[in-house]
Amino acid sequence: MTLILKMAMMITIIFFLYSGIKRFLSPWRKLYSSQKHQQFYLLDERHNAHKNFTLTYKGLLFEGEKYLRDKNNPELVSSILISTASSADADSLTTDDLLYIEEQVKLHYPDAEIEWEEPLQDLSVK
Repeated sequence: MTLILKMAMMITIIFFLYSGIKRFLSPWRKLYSSQKHQQFYLLDERHNAHKNFTLTYKGLLFEGEKYLRDKNNPELVSSILISTASSADADSLTTDDLLYIEEQVKLHYPDAEIEWEEPLQDLSVK
């Protein structure tokens, strides 16, 4: 009986350690933490060009849609359309902020043309 109880305790401890480590290393946790602390963080699966990326800057959450130039070669992302989840908060951004975001995205996708969706497009033109 004590052996079964010790095994159950050991399995429980291992389960909680695994869950804690998995949660601590989660990229989504890092993204939300960066958003809370108003830092830049880019969450992207670079090897999967069909998945959009998410980034945060100054507490705002952005989503980037990747478009491929050639369907047979998924490594070549030709253009990226960046939009924000809340257009009301986008008014706090400046042109320098958008240039910084573009610069950071260009580090990952140097050949991609970056476009902005409607509320941010007006700001990037100014």
